Amino acid sequence: MSTPYQTVYRPPFPALTILLTSDDGHLGPFPALLDSGADATLVPTQMLEEAGAVESGWVTLRSHFGHRQRVQAS
Repeated sequence: MSTPYQTVYRPPFPALTILLTSDDGHLGPFPALLDSGADATLVPTQMLEEAGAVESGWVTLRSHFGHRQRVQAS
């Protein structure tokens, strides 16, 4: 699969078009930035609620700058 980098970012960034799926169908398509080295996928809460995602608890997310923040996991 070959997808062009998004040149609106400096430096250009890889991006994909995604669908969020649930038992009731799917939402989207949505543009998504691709970070091949990421340990997690971040999705806005409103999109998760619309998709019917179930909250699975709280976790600590650490940014690449070392900042820690508690976030909901779904």
